[in-house]
Amino acid sequence: IVVIDAGGFVTTINPAAARMFDVEVASAPGRRATDLGLFSEQDFALGLGRTRGSRGEGQPIVRRYGDIVLSAVVSPLGTSGDLPGVRPAAGGWVCIIRDVTELTRIDEMKNEFISVVSHELRTPLTAIKGFTDLILEGEAGDVTEAQREFLEIVQSNSDRLVALINDMLDISRIESGRISLALDEVYVPDIIRQTLSALRPLVDEKQLNVRTEIDVEIPPIVGDAGRLLQILTNLVSNACKYTDAGGWITVAAEPLDGLVAVSVSDTGIGIPADALPRVFSKFYRVDQAAARAVGGTGLGLAITKSLVEM
Repeated sequence: IVVIDAGGFVTTINPAAARMFDVEVASAPGRRATDLGLFSEQDFALGLGRTRGSRGEGQPIVRRYGDIVLSAVVSPLGTSGDLPGVRPAAGGWVCIIRDVTELTRIDEMKNEFISVVSHELRTPLTAIKGFTDLILEGEAGDVTEAQREFLEIVQSNSDRLVALINDMLDISRIESGRISLALDEVYVPDIIRQTLSALRPLVDEKQLNVRTEIDVEIPPIVGDAGRLLQILTNLVSNACKYTDAGGWITVAAEPLDGLVAVSVSDTGIGIPADALPRVFSKFYRVDQAAARAVGGTGLGLAITKSLVEM
């Protein structure tokens, strides 16, 4: 445990933290917290621990410290700590620091395993999907109606497996820091139009109504067009999956303080309030009958959140 005042100076350190940072308990108070090596001046400039979780807990700051990896949960003192974005005017912060080196190593091994397995699954699945498509196209002779029905089931499930593998690879790359963004000038309305065009078959199949509310004053932004398309596709396809026939999906975009705000809303089943804190967690799916009836892996929103944060 390390307590830091509003000026960024250590006021209290317990023996465990002193051993962790190789300092004396008596000599640490009065030193700049940045001297410990865990926090940077940028952390303080941005407001140390200003981001709060959905349940009010501080979000961890993770740093490599020599050969170990440390995770610090930072909570403000002397202010309304439960309000997102509030910096303490006085009182400073209390930091609960843990050594997560072993957890990080296990996580890296898990990501590597997922990556390898996903790549290995892709090769036979590509062959299954490719030859199924060829048979359906008549390359191996005429196909009866019964054969076509069965092959289309194979084709549909192959597509689901490909989507699952792509999601697993994406989450693995994101968590291991192997995704890089190709930044360029992007016009958001073009991304919205591409998304809706690609999802038109799904929209038509479910007999949904789609409208756009795009402000004419939207400026170009700097972003990765491919990843923005992936983000919007995830959100709009979710809206399609959880909205009954005849329902409405709205995609809106407007300027906001030099940025562009994009939203996707629908008239579907919605999300229970008690599920909101977990909807962006990996593999989490809302536990209600209407949601269980719709296929999904619980990875789409986790990937979307990570890409938006990047």
